[in-house]
Amino acid sequence: YIPSSLRVVHLTASSVPSYAFYDCTSLAIVTLSDTCTFIGTRAFWGCQALQSVSMPDRVTHIGDLAFAHCSTLYRLTLPSGLTELGIQAFMNCTNLTEAVLPNALTDLPASVFSGCSNLRRITMGQQIASVAAGAFHGCVSLSVIDKNGSSPIIAAEGNQAFSQIWNADGHTPTQPNE
Repeated sequence: YIPSSLRVVHLTASSVPSYAFYDCTSLAIVTLSDTCTFIGTRAFWGCQALQSVSMPDRVTHIGDLAFAHCSTLYRLTLPSGLTELGIQAFMNCTNLTEAVLPNALTDLPASVFSGCSNLRRITMGQQIASVAAGAFHGCVSLSVIDKNGSSPIIAAEGNQAFSQIWNADGHTPTQPNE
């Protein structure tokens, strides 16, 4: 049982189990220990007050829907050791404005940032090579996609990875490092 009034968590465990803080609507600040390597499926799903998550660089896995519907989360820097990111991991984080992806990550899964309507800037690591269907679907504020590397991004034709991301002026986001 997790009390509904819980606002701040400092976890000392090496992993965050699936559904650990599912729908804990008052949780605002999470700090994970330096030993944490794994965040399970829906671990923080629906934590509507969650503003800040401090993750150590040892985190290698963030599960499906782990932070989905965390509508107050506004900035995100993913750990440098992250190699596995689950589908819809940050779906409907409507106040998210910026996300920085690590160099170790090679693929963006389906609908990973779908519905992040205020996402303005995404900085991708050097190894991102493929983007799955709907990864940025509905990211209507996205104006800059910055790829820190020379390898091209591959989105299979017709997969709509970047569907519905046109800006108010009718243009697609700038991609300065392609």
